[in-house]
Amino acid sequence: MAKRRDWTGQVARCIARLQSDYLLFGGLSAAMTLRDIADETGFHVSTVSRAIKDKYLLCCQGTVSIKSMFSSGLRFGADAVVTPAMICRQIDALIRAENVNSPFSDEELKRELVSSGFVVSRRTIAKYRTSMGIPASPMRMRVS
Repeated sequence: MAKRRDWTGQVARCIARLQSDYLLFGGLSAAMTLRDIADETGFHVSTVSRAIKDKYLLCCQGTVSIKSMFSSGLRFGADAVVTPAMICRQIDALIRAENVNSPFSDEELKRELVSSGFVVSRRTIAKYRTSMGIPASPMRMRVS
């Protein structure tokens, strides 16, 4: 039990260091994967996962699940990691700037994001667009 408590403490300190802005000031959490914490602490990814399972932090946003601070590890360019929230912001910005008479399809949104350096699939675009409550391109089209 003491060993597990030590693991949890090391992992929590590492997370607190990487997510200090989020924990202190709020906003969006920084991009962080289980692999990042495993590399920092020297633990296996599964050990990190077990250490954060059902654990919560009290911060300026209230009680936050530690697991919610991890991103799914989408890539940006060569090796930077972006969070789904960052991708959603990009999708939202593209849709707000689109021509309402010819809105972007999910495939066109994907091409725009890929040209900006994001590595993302059309299905991921559709999933995030739907989760944000944004309808498909035919429903966004305005006929003048």
